[in-house]
Amino acid sequence: MVQAGGSVPPCNFVDERALRGFLEARDVPLHRWGHGDAKRVSDLLDELREGDCVLESHTSERRVSIAVGLIRRPGGDDRILLELEQVLDDGRVRRRLQPFGEKVKTEEAPLEAIARGMREELGLKPGEYTVLPKHRKATERTESPSYPGVVSVYERHTFEIRTTVLPDGDFWREDRSQDATPAVRHRWGWREAPARYT
Repeated sequence: MVQAGGSVPPCNFVDERALRGFLEARDVPLHRWGHGDAKRVSDLLDELREGDCVLESHTSERRVSIAVGLIRRPGGDDRILLELEQVLDDGRVRRRLQPFGEKVKTEEAPLEAIARGMREELGLKPGEYTVLPKHRKATERTESPSYPGVVSVYERHTFEIRTTVLPDGDFWREDRSQDATPAVRHRWGWREAPARYT
């Protein structure tokens, strides 16, 4: 997990109202949240409480560490498994076109997040996939598509993964996460890798 910078501690909020006040004081356009691909204030509060991200008090930047898995089939073509879309708990559908990725919790190492995500999002157990020794690390600072108006700093740990047990065509998986997550179903398919992952 990316820790908060400097000596300034990350923000902690008692409830959603406190978080909403913090964001409004920083002119975050909350009227855009909870529509289309944007998540809700309650979703950000859940992420903070579960250790999925840190919100810095001096910059209001959201810091997220993500373990990305470029999942491929051995001996096949060069396509990777992409999450095509998510169905959220309120019925909205978010178009994704992203490789497998799992937020690294504050107490986790990136490989632990990979194992947790493979189990929760794809239903795979250790032994049904192989993580190769390749590992790349990169940092990106951008406005969050999930939380409009909030700048997010993403620390990505990218791993190569091989498996032979997933379907050849597009397929759905129910989310088995024990955490409060707005995504309840995921649609996956084999596609060309987005440019940032080639």
